[in-house]
Amino acid sequence: MEEGIWGTWFDLNTKVRSSHVKWLHNEYLPELSAQPGIAWAAHFELHPEIYAKQRDRLVHTKDPIGQAMQHLVLVGAVSSNLFFHTNSPLEKKNQSKATRERLAERQEVRWFVGREEFRVNGPEYGASVPGGAPGPCIQMGTFNMTTPEWEIGLGQWYEQLRYPQFARSGSCIRMRKLLGVAGWAHHSVIYEFTSNEERAANMEGAKDAAHNEWGEKIIQQTVHSPGSPVIGIRKWPK
Repeated sequence: MEEGIWGTWFDLNTKVRSSHVKWLHNEYLPELSAQPGIAWAAHFELHPEIYAKQRDRLVHTKDPIGQAMQHLVLVGAVSSNLFFHTNSPLEKKNQSKATRERLAERQEVRWFVGREEFRVNGPEYGASVPGGAPGPCIQMGTFNMTTPEWEIGLGQWYEQLRYPQFARSGSCIRMRKLLGVAGWAHHSVIYEFTSNEERAANMEGAKDAAHNEWGEKIIQQTVHSPGSPVIGIRKWPK
């Protein structure tokens, strides 16, 4: 089972977008997926307009980090330690010249390496492939808490309310809570759904009084990465 996840957010100039995505799907991601210790790789096209109203309520960091909001590549590995190994795909020395040239096309790059803290399977878990890439639609947040005390509050909210809610929410495939081991964010959560339409219709909690009261207190104490939470539609694998 994959325990480590490496995420890379990036934008692409219109002049290279088509060729870069073609290379990503036909060469880079298949080759990456075949490396020892890698469980899966996936490319998501991001749609910041979908979650704009909710996102605008949140505090986002002003730290000088990449502002990308177009594309997200997620890579799952048997352990987050793999990304720090001598053979890590993060290391430029392990990348071909052609790969380095392609990666240099990316703009406003931001990255994160996380270790899975907890996962919850939803009612549509049967739509997943064991050990496979995340579902067709994801909602992913990356953030920090304002104080150590609120770290405890966050954990309590997830454990006592959010996990049980997600487990019974229709069209939800799986939820992964990650702890950051490298990168700006200390926390991340990936919700997986069968489609964006089902995500919008069945993400339980939005009309729940307890969720609104407790969750609102938690939200007020979070500082998010640029564009977080993102809504992503999986483009590879199909």
